[in-house]
Amino acid sequence: AKMGILSYRFVSLGMKTWKPVFCLLSGRGVMHLFQNKGDEKPIITFGLTHCSLELAPSVHPNAFRIMEQKQAMLGGEKKHKHTFRTGQQSTMAEWMVALKQHVEGQTVQFTPK
Repeated sequence: AKMGILSYRFVSLGMKTWKPVFCLLSGRGVMHLFQNKGDEKPIITFGLTHCSLELAPSVHPNAFRIMEQKQAMLGGEKKHKHTFRTGQQSTMAEWMVALKQHVEGQTVQFTPK
């Protein structure tokens, strides 16, 4: 399990805002995002099994993205993006290592700037 505060990009009505969230990655590969450390209920929860992981340098030097693949209503797949940012590169590297253990057979892609 890994936990810590990361910046999460919330997108609503086309506006993108970064907000700090307390993240808890369970040993079973489920990511829980809480508004504050110590909150009982997470604001966002998703499993990493069907996700891919990529660095997002075009967003921020210490940003990474978790792409969640959801079954769309009419068949096919819908991708849901979770974008995170860390203060230090070492923090980002630690999270990448922890997340990679749960992401199914996906390699980290370096997205061009």
